[in-house]
Amino acid sequence: MADNEYKIPILSAAQLKKSKDEAHDREIRQNVKSHCTKIKDGITKNGSTSGNRAIWELFQNAGDLADCAEIKMTLTDNAFVFAHKGKPFTYDTLCSLVKQVSSEEKEDVEKVGQYGTGFLTTHKFSRKITIQGSMLICEDPKVYVDITDFVIDRENSYDIPKFIEDMAHQIKAVEKLMDNEQKTKPREWTELSYELNDERKKIAQTAIDEAIKLLP
Repeated sequence: MADNEYKIPILSAAQLKKSKDEAHDREIRQNVKSHCTKIKDGITKNGSTSGNRAIWELFQNAGDLADCAEIKMTLTDNAFVFAHKGKPFTYDTLCSLVKQVSSEEKEDVEKVGQYGTGFLTTHKFSRKITIQGSMLICEDPKVYVDITDFVIDRENSYDIPKFIEDMAHQIKAVEKLMDNEQKTKPREWTELSYELNDERKKIAQTAIDEAIKLLP
């Protein structure tokens, strides 16, 4: 057979895609193990952390994302919702939040301080957070996609194999957001909703009360 003669591939397009997808999934699992371990250790240290510190961590994050932060807090029987009007997520910042990459590990200094490792203190409210907001997918022109009911779930943080599965799934979910309907403007509010039980509701209520007392 001549060198320039067409050769029939051994694998079909579907088989090749399956092989690539499986390799990609294995790579994600390998990459997230260290992040899962760091998050597990950070949550373990939360035993002596109060909800008050967690509230101020959320305030700090909102301040990092806006020149003049506008914040809204809502407490119901089932959820504590912290909302702000700061900058929307980007692909990098949302992935960084899923993996809980610290500011020291980020290459882009502009992202320093946004949802850093101190964010783990907010798990005093819940280890399951639902996000509503927007993600910037292109700078020029500005293009956004909606983030609707995106869940960061760290309930299995004490079971590393399960936690790796959870994180890998969440990273792939960030990738899928890129396929959402493209928009020229972001949503006005970014919301972080913490799922509560009776005990965590008391922690959230105390933290909100203290935060209001200390506001300038």
